[in-house]
Amino acid sequence: MQVVVQGGPGTLTNIVHAARHSFPIVVVAESGGAATAVWKFCTAETPGQLSDEEWAEEDMAKFMGDRQ
Repeated sequence: MQVVVQGGPGTLTNIVHAARHSFPIVVVAESGGAATAVWKFCTAETPGQLSDEEWAEEDMAKFMGDRQ
């Protein structure tokens, strides 16, 4: 099981790995960082798809850059 509380770009890599291996993933939605980004992504009206780990890390890097 993958539990996501806050986190950064490496967290997204772990989430992708967990999903690819069908592990359950629990996201603490408003804890900040990667957890909040993933929650917003999954609850958007028209969510996209994570195509690969590089895209996920690039997107999170942009998100984290906006917060620093």
